[in-house]
Amino acid sequence: MRANDPRLRDRILAKYGGRERKRVEVGLKRLTTLLAEVTREYNHT
Repeated sequence: MRANDPRLRDRILAKYGGRERKRVEVGLKRLTTLLAEVTREYNHT
């Protein structure tokens, strides 16, 4: 899942409104970064 996946972004924007676009994108980036870190840690052990 990419942070700028249009389907996911549009679904979230429909829920929270256009003004929230930047906050949603930042939140998705934070989430995907966290998931990448957890995956990286899990794969190293």
